[in-house]
Amino acid sequence: MHNRYIPACLAFLAVLLMCKSLQAASCLVVLDNLEQGAVIQRYDTEQPRQLSASESYTKVNDCSQLKLVRGVIHVVYENKNGVTRKTCRDPNKLCNIDTGHWPSWLDVFRPQPSAGGHKAIARLPGIPSGKIFSPEKAAIFNMAKAGLTQWNLTLLDAVSKKPIYRQSGSAPVVQVPLNLLRPGGKYNLVIEGSNQRYKGGFSILGGTEAEDIAKQIRQVNTDASATVRARKLDELIIFYNNNLDYEVELLREDLNV
Repeated sequence: MHNRYIPACLAFLAVLLMCKSLQAASCLVVLDNLEQGAVIQRYDTEQPRQLSASESYTKVNDCSQLKLVRGVIHVVYENKNGVTRKTCRDPNKLCNIDTGHWPSWLDVFRPQPSAGGHKAIARLPGIPSGKIFSPEKAAIFNMAKAGLTQWNLTLLDAVSKKPIYRQSGSAPVVQVPLNLLRPGGKYNLVIEGSNQRYKGGFSILGGTEAEDIAKQIRQVNTDASATVRARKLDELIIFYNNNLDYEVELLREDLNV
């Protein structure tokens, strides 16, 4: 009689374990010092894991019992309030989070075929797109990163539809004169080259939106207790929470995360 309940009990336990696994708080562990590295351990029974410059960050599926053995790490996770950072510097102490998951950061760029033998691309790495906080960042077009060796660039004012800058060539990086861009401005662009045609655009933040982000960045940079890498990570989180994907892309490269 009791035997018939054994499979049902086992199935119930399996569901409970699965639910617990799905609810486990995941996170991104980022090294603070690439040269010194760090050692982390998820459970007392798990082998300690060495992190070094070649692995400046790692994804941890369950951060509820994350322990720092040596070094300094930043635990980055996302919840309903956005992305946040927790610094752990005390050895042999838990550095856990109760809820959340690691941030998705950026989507992978995937060219899609289109008519005419060209490729229609939602975004090109290295090319300004979306909302941008810094006019200086919006002025730089990294053609090499976009995979373009020969190219034709046309930049237009999105309101008047008139071209404001044209350039052709093979230079790996193009810098548009800053005097052509303005806070609050909206721009369209067309790039042709390497058997593809890319049409995109970007806007530069202005007004209270730009002022609010600038205030957040100033607060981050005045934190005397934070390291340089921690401040950059906080700046990246500010950009991410404000949907400034291009700024996130550039800063991720700088941080190697």
